[in-house]
Amino acid sequence: MAFSVLLVFGVNEFLKKKGDGGGNGEASRQESPLPEPRSPLPDIKGTPVEFRTLKANELISSIVYQDGFQPSRISVEGGGAAGCIVVLRNSSLFPLRIGISPHRPDKDSGPDYGAISPGEQLIFDPRFVGITELEMHNHDKPDEEFTIVMGQKCQL
Repeated sequence: MAFSVLLVFGVNEFLKKKGDGGGNGEASRQESPLPEPRSPLPDIKGTPVEFRTLKANELISSIVYQDGFQPSRISVEGGGAAGCIVVLRNSSLFPLRIGISPHRPDKDSGPDYGAISPGEQLIFDPRFVGITELEMHNHDKPDEEFTIVMGQKCQL
């Protein structure tokens, strides 16, 4: 720590003396032009990311949960900006946890999506390699299920 303070002090004094030709640092200094700003980002090469905007007639596949899933079966086609994304909105009064069917009390297979709070939504990509139809359920009430059918563009 003491070394750092001494180093900063010494560099400061050196720059003062250098600025006025070795004098006491009180003489008028000439401003040097500022260097051109450099981008903090590295020069990245590759395919640029394409940002797409939903058109007015494009719909995102969505499911609402209240006292069950509505609709209970949807298809995701993969066309347009929405791709294969599914939105699941929890309109119930309780947190919702979903899992991939069949239900397993200890832990359902597939990712743990966590709890979806009341009034919140989960936006997820339902695609898995080799899966053309995915059944999911309410982890707390396994008899409440919904199905996502993958269109040709959504199959991995």
